[in-house]
Amino acid sequence: MMQAFYWDPPVDAAHLNGIWWNKLAGEIPELEAAGIKALWIPSPCKGNWGIYDMGYGIYDHYDLGNFNQCGTVETRFGSMAELMNLLNVAHDTSKGQRMDIYADIVMNHMYSTQKKDLERNPVVKKYMQDHAVISEKAHAPYPTNEIVWQFIPSRPGNYIFHIRGFHLNFDAPASERFFQFECNLPAHAGNSSEETPQKKYYRTIQSPESEQEFQVHVPADKTNQPVEIRLTAQKNSDGKNFQWTDQTNAYYVSDVTLAGKSVNDSLFALTHTGIHYVDHGNLPNLKWHYFDFHPSDATDSLGFPGSRDTLMTNVKWFGNDLNTLNSEVQNRLMDWGKWLADSIGFDGYRLDFVQGYQPEMVAKWVTNLPPDRTGQQPFIVSEYFTNYADRIYDWVKRVDDYRFQGKHPNVTAFDFPLKKALTDMCNGDGTSFSMERLATASMSDNGKYELPASSVVSFAENHDTGKEHDKWIVKDWRMAYAYILFAPERPCIFYPHYYGVKQHDFNHKEFSVQAPDTLQTFIDRMIKIRADYLGGSMMPLHFSQCAAADNLFVARREGGAKDSGAILVLNNNDSQELSCMADTKAEGYSDWAGKKLMNLLHPDADVNVSKHGFVELKAPPRGISLYVLVDRPHMQK
Repeated sequence: MMQAFYWDPPVDAAHLNGIWWNKLAGEIPELEAAGIKALWIPSPCKGNWGIYDMGYGIYDHYDLGNFNQCGTVETRFGSMAELMNLLNVAHDTSKGQRMDIYADIVMNHMYSTQKKDLERNPVVKKYMQDHAVISEKAHAPYPTNEIVWQFIPSRPGNYIFHIRGFHLNFDAPASERFFQFECNLPAHAGNSSEETPQKKYYRTIQSPESEQEFQVHVPADKTNQPVEIRLTAQKNSDGKNFQWTDQTNAYYVSDVTLAGKSVNDSLFALTHTGIHYVDHGNLPNLKWHYFDFHPSDATDSLGFPGSRDTLMTNVKWFGNDLNTLNSEVQNRLMDWGKWLADSIGFDGYRLDFVQGYQPEMVAKWVTNLPPDRTGQQPFIVSEYFTNYADRIYDWVKRVDDYRFQGKHPNVTAFDFPLKKALTDMCNGDGTSFSMERLATASMSDNGKYELPASSVVSFAENHDTGKEHDKWIVKDWRMAYAYILFAPERPCIFYPHYYGVKQHDFNHKEFSVQAPDTLQTFIDRMIKIRADYLGGSMMPLHFSQCAAADNLFVARREGGAKDSGAILVLNNNDSQELSCMADTKAEGYSDWAGKKLMNLLHPDADVNVSKHGFVELKAPPRGISLYVLVDRPHMQK
C-alpha cells in the first residue's frame, strides 16, 4: 500500500480549489502498474481551517467538499465529485487491477473556531472555578485560550473582573506566568479609574492566593449587552516580547463583583462546542453540544498525559475531545462509518490517534462496518504513535478481545518501533547502529510483544514524521525499503519517497529533505521481487566469518506454495564490502543445500550452497544484496 499524501500537499488556496484528488486519479495507472494495491488517502472531511486544513482539524463528518462551510466548499484535497471520481478510477478494472482506497478516520476529536459555534458551557465554568478538582482530586485544566468569558450586566456600574490562576509553576520566575487579558470594552487594570482604560493588558499571577483585577465601566446604554473577556497564557522570557505558552497554565475569571457583591451568576464560560452546520438535505443534520465532549458533566474531567504513551481517553490533545464513552456519540460515529462504506465506497480505513479513545469504541466501529466486496471486514490499520512495543501489542489484543453482535474485529497497527530502528540504521553509520537490532525490531518479531505479521503495517516515513526533521530518514532510503519490502509485514510506501517530493519541517522551514529520483526505480523493483519470490515468514540467519558482524543483517524469507523465497543481506558499513558464511537452514524452510543462488541486485554474483547448507554472501558498503535460486522459472535479471 502507499500513503498517498504528505503534510501540506499543493492546493490552489487562492481560488479555494483543492487539486489532490484529481492528481491522485491521474497517477493511479502508474501506481497500479508498479504493483501497488491500495492507497491511503487523507481525511476526506471538511476541516475547521477550510481550504488549508489537512483534515485532522475535522469539523463536519458529512461534508466531503460539498457544502459551503469554513470559508470554502471544497476541502484542501478537492470536491466531493472529485473524490468520487478518484474512487471510480481506482475501482475500474477495465484497464487493469482494482486499486483499494483507504480513508483516514478521525474519531478522537473535533475542531471549531467558528464564532457561531460558541455556546454557554456550565460544566467548564464550574470546572475552572473549582480548579479542575473533583472529589478532592486535581485534574487537567481546560485550555485557557479556548474559553470566552461572557458577562451579562443587568445594570450600569463599575464591574470588577477577578482573574486567578492554577496549575502554574510558582517556583519559576514570574515571567513564566503571564497572561493576556482582552476585553471587548475598555478596562482599567486594578480597581482604580485613574489610568486610561485599555482593551488589552499583560499581567502575572504572583502566588496561588493572588489575583489580578480589571474594572469595566458599563454605561446605562450597554446593560444586558455582553462583556466578553479572552485570556491567553503567555510568557516573557526576554523581558521584551510576550510569547504563547502552554495553555494548561490555567487562568480564569474567578468572580465578577459590583460594589463588593458577587454577580457570578451572570458570568458564563463559552466554548466552541455548540457545533452546527448548514442544511445537509438528505444527509444527517447533526448538532453537537458541550456534553458530547470532555468534560461532559460535573463528574467528568480532563486527564493529564500518561507515562510511556499510555491510553488517554480524556486528554485534550487536539480540539474538542469527543466523549466516546457517550452512547449517542458512539452511535453517530458508527453511523458515519457505515455511510462512508455504503454511500462513498471506501475499501478500508486508517484510524487516527487511537490512544485517544477506548479500544471498545474501535471494536464497535469496526464491527458495525458492512462487509467489503469480498464479504470480509474492511481493512483497518491503526495509528498508536509510540516506540513502546508493549503499548501497541496490548492495544491490538484489547480490541481483538471484544465481540459485538457475534462479530470479531480484525485490526492491524503501524510498526512505529521498526520505523525508529530503520531511521537509526539509515541515518547512522557502521559504528552507531548494530544491524543485530533489526532481528528484533519489528512488532512481528521482537521476542516478547509479538503480533502476527498480518496484523502489522511497516513504513519508513509518514505525514507526521515527515513534517518534523528530527524524525526524518535523511539518507540511504534504499536500505529501509529493502527491509520493509522484503519482510512479511504489509509495507506502506511514502508518496514523497516514491515521487521525490521535497519535504519541509512544518515549524522550521529551513530544514528540508528529498529522496533521490532513483528510489522510485528501486521500490518498483522490490515490489516486483516481493510479488514474484516472497511469501510467508522471515527468519534471520546465523552467519560467521564476517569482518564486521555488527554491520550485517542476513535473513531468509519463505516463498509460499509456488515460490522458493529469497535471502536479504544488508550492510551498513560505510566503506567496506562485507562477506559472511551464512547457514541457509531454517526450520520449516525448503532445503537449499547444493543449490546455486543468484544475486538479483548484482546479477553477475552467482554463488553455490554447500551440501551442508552454507553459502558465502556479500553486500556492498551501505548496500543490499538479494539472493534467489537460479533454477526459478521466472527469474529476474
